[in-house]
This record gives sequence, structure tokens and C-alpha cells, in this order.
Amino acid sequence: MATDKPGYTLVESLQDAHIDSINCLAFNPTGTYFASGANDGTVCVFSTDNTSELRRYQSDSAVDAIVWDGRYERTLLVGDRSGDVHTIRIGSSIVYCLTKSPQVDDRKWREHVSGGSIYAMAARGLLLAISCGNNVHLVRAGAPSSWTSQSILIAPPTFPELAEPLSPPVASCLQFLTNEMLLVTYVEHGIVAYSPVHLDIIWQIRPRTCRIGASHAFGDKIVASNLYDGLDWYLIQQTMFGAPTRLTHTTSITLDLKENVILPVKYIHGGAAVLVGGTNGAARIFNTIDGSRHQLLSHNDGRPNIITFSPSLHFQY
Repeated sequence: MATDKPGYTLVESLQDAHIDSINCLAFNPTGTYFASGANDGTVCVFSTDNTSELRRYQSDSAVDAIVWDGRYERTLLVGDRSGDVHTIRIGSSIVYCLTKSPQVDDRKWREHVSGGSIYAMAARGLLLAISCGNNVHLVRAGAPSSWTSQSILIAPPTFPELAEPLSPPVASCLQFLTNEMLLVTYVEHGIVAYSPVHLDIIWQIRPRTCRIGASHAFGDKIVASNLYDGLDWYLIQQTMFGAPTRLTHTTSITLDLKENVILPVKYIHGGAAVLVGGTNGAARIFNTIDGSRHQLLSHNDGRPNIITFSPSLHFQY
């Protein structure tokens, strides 16, 4: 049975950090900081203790992807629509933005990824995955300001039985499951698991609907927000003796969507619940066992879409 009984409480609303749509949010691994990136090219870093703004950085173009480098507590990676990846290092009182043009008080470098806008990034250990244009780049990083190698993953398989050919592949979501498996969610080519070691394809999920917006995996389950009517769940069944992995669509939840936009989705509470964005100014939490709605997180301020969020064990909504 659905319920709106409070499980999360509103702690703070930060309404003046950006002057345009916020596209991405991320907590650092320890929950000490969180960062936001927006269409106006700004990246803001805040303290979770008192939500004070620690530093503001201006990119040359809109920012759609940010991820914290898990090797360094105070290192943030930022991807923008110019194809540039900026490394931001937080000191005791300032953020060092590593771009290629020197500026007063900051040492700066920048890495450029050719091929178009950066849509998504994921980091694990020395590995950094970047969705840029129609390619997914895999980088093995050295020091925070250097890349030691860069590879491009092979294009995902198409579905030749379809009447119309698919558009060029665009990866909207990236997730490292292990050091040996990278999950790539393509808008039209389904969900593909790659080997970061061998750079080959392990398996591919053909979506129930024509397109997928975002996905998140937990254990042997994957939840995906489709660009059609809501959420889909898939089960990964490992087989023995070299047989292909079985990928089964298990259930769906229909959402009342006012606009066909990519909605973020993420497992929370140890896989017991799923948090999903919305197009009516509210995010929702669903029980993964029976699909019931656990809580509605509403802003009540007239904002139409929730297109990004970042759950953290260290910070309350």
C-alpha cells in the first residue's frame, strides 16, 4: 500500500546557487561535500555540515556530468558540453581547478575529449569512463591532473530486426559494477556490460520499450527509467559452463509523466527501495518488493522537473 508517511525531512533549500537548470549533483565518498553543475556552466561545491558554499567555478559551457574521484577525498571531475574534463581539487579554503589556462591563485590544467558533449561519467579506482558524443572513453588515470592511457569502447550491437535503423549510440548513464564490469546505458541500444580489462562486450539487455533514460544496478537487479511510461526492472541470471548470461524483464511501474525527459533512478536503503525523479516537481521512493510508493518528496515551489539527484547516507533530503 502506498504511503506518504515521512521517512525523509527537508533540511535545506539552496535556491540561489545557479541561474539556470541544474543538471548534475554528487556527494563525495565521505559525505563531507556535495557539488552541483548547471546549464550556466557553473560548478558549486558545498559543505554538508552547514550547506555553505565553499567555492564556485565557471566552465566555458554547460555542465552535465560530475563525479568525485574515489582515490582522493577532495577531488571532483567535471565534464562539460565542450568535451572538456576539469579536475577540481579542494584545499583547506579554496578549490583548485585543474584546467589548462593559468589563473591567479589557482594551478590549472584541463583534458579534452574529442567527439562532442560529455553526457555522463563514472569513476572507480584508476578507471574513469566518459560518455562523449557517440563514444564511451575509458581512461586509466595517474595523478589527479594526468591521464596515462585512453581507449574507446566498441559500439553496442544494433537490433537488425527492427523496421527502422537506430540512431547513432548515445550513452546516458555509466556505472562501474566491479573493476571488471562497466554498465553502459544507451538511449536506444539498451544496457550493455563491458569489460574494462578486455574492452569487449559481456552481455546486452534489449529494453522493453524503445528507449532508456537511465539505469542503476544493485546485486543481480537493474532498474531503468524508460523514455515511455515509467520504470522497468531486469534480473541478471548468471549461468554455468560458459552459457550466456540470462537477462529477464521482471516488472514495470507506470508513472504519470508530463514530459518525456531522462529521469534519474537509483537504488537506496540497501536495495530495498528505488529513488526516481519526476516531471511534476517531485521525486518518488518506491518499495522494490511490491512496487508500492513509500514517499513523495515534493518541493512545492513550482519547479517542473527533477532531472538529477544524489542520495547519500550522510545527508538527508
